[in-house]
Amino acid sequence: MKNTILFFCIILLVTLLTNAEIALIRIENPDRDTVDYLYKNFDIAGHRPGEYLDILAGKEHIEILRDKGINFIIRKTAQDLSEEFSRDIAGYRSYNALVKGLYSLERNYPDIVKVYALGNSKGFLYFLFGNINYIDFLHKIIVVKITNLSDITPKPALIFNGVHHAREPIGSEICFYAAKNLAQNYGNDPEITNIVDNTEIWLIPQVNPDGYKIVTESLVGNYSQSWRKNLRDNDGNNDISPPIYGYYFPDGVDLNRNYSVGWSSSEGGPDSQTYPGPFAFSEPESFTIRNLYDRVRPVFSICFHTYAELILYPMGYTYNTVAPDEATLYNVGMQIHNIILNDIGRDYTVQNSADLYAARGTSVDYFYGKNRTFAYTIEIGTQFITPQSQILPICQTMFNAMKYMAGRAQKSILAGTVRDSQTQSPISATIIIPEIDYSGTQGLLVDFQTTRAASGRFYRPLEPGTYTLNVQADGYASFSTVFTITSNNRTVVNVQLNPASILEKEYSSETLFSSQTYKGIF
Repeated sequence: MKNTILFFCIILLVTLLTNAEIALIRIENPDRDTVDYLYKNFDIAGHRPGEYLDILAGKEHIEILRDKGINFIIRKTAQDLSEEFSRDIAGYRSYNALVKGLYSLERNYPDIVKVYALGNSKGFLYFLFGNINYIDFLHKIIVVKITNLSDITPKPALIFNGVHHAREPIGSEICFYAAKNLAQNYGNDPEITNIVDNTEIWLIPQVNPDGYKIVTESLVGNYSQSWRKNLRDNDGNNDISPPIYGYYFPDGVDLNRNYSVGWSSSEGGPDSQTYPGPFAFSEPESFTIRNLYDRVRPVFSICFHTYAELILYPMGYTYNTVAPDEATLYNVGMQIHNIILNDIGRDYTVQNSADLYAARGTSVDYFYGKNRTFAYTIEIGTQFITPQSQILPICQTMFNAMKYMAGRAQKSILAGTVRDSQTQSPISATIIIPEIDYSGTQGLLVDFQTTRAASGRFYRPLEPGTYTLNVQADGYASFSTVFTITSNNRTVVNVQLNPASILEKEYSSETLFSSQTYKGIF
């Protein structure tokens, strides 16, 4: 009887849908093969492994699901989505309002807030090259740095970003909320004062400001709010092409498939929502973000997305992956889980990204794979655009998660510098912890950690225990020592490497190496 009812519901939906309409379809607890098929052929709205996978589907997709025997339920009809996609979005500030607010914080709190315009959006570049069709998209990638700017001592950095995907705007509000609260409460709130004094907090509210504008201002018709990508002119018509049937998007690149680690053209064609671009870092937005992460080398990072109530950590470009730092990645994720559960009563799932789906060219795989940043994707809520009534509670909760990470960057962590023993100049060196770095899935695209070239500085979150540190650099004798990590303090290891031309016997380890565990600021 149940199958008969489902069959007639499918027939009714197909009859009611026209080619220009879409519905939100839920497939309950799909197996791995079905997940793979759906990700390659449909616009995925949300996915919670073991529970559901939501897709945006038109008439032809409904018929394909039926022909393949994939059971589904109708979560939102075409009429529901039409009303949702055409409404004004309340509670989300515009790009201009965001930028104005951030520069206001910089003026009011110049000792701790610095705003940077790091790069141009794709739309801005088109305009600069003479295409006036993009005059409404003169956007910069805006980044705000919050720290005690008078203290030039190197500090562990954290970067938080939002709106890789245009239809997931909550990240912009989270980042602005964090910037405002850090600035306004510095000097009054001891926890926030400690964070600002002893870490660098970098916030990127809108990685994809062009797409954000399309979504929040409904610039391309009824399905503006389903826009996901940036504005790359894939079809070459020198203008923005609106969605076709609500699920083909002729223009744009999925910025969260445009990073180099695991990048593959197989993620989707130009009209797909997951089109990875013609090559890795083809887009100015992802190129700009890459340069910032490569320079800052943050210890921790969160990329805010929607939806499915998940906390995802790397690596995720292929199935059955175990990152070398799996234990710490999971444990930090569980602490974020506990904060969310305590604050708003939602039970977010903590898991490896590939357990959701093997997605290539993602930001978190690059951040961890290239820089050993402990990077997380948090899939917030149960729909793309968080309702206005939920924005403030979500911002408060995610800010608490950000504060936890800033505190975690100051304890149960290895910190140090690598310098030339003769000149005291900082060295770009490779940091290897054999007990960790030779573990994980063999052949995984994860580089060894390296120091910041400008300062020789490195930071590495670790679980309490005893480890080996190996330091290597071209033109220098390698160095090795044993150190201990404790749960409440920072372990500091400062290394001076001998140039290879100097006989190692002339130097004792006592004169070249210092290691201590202490509660102060490093």
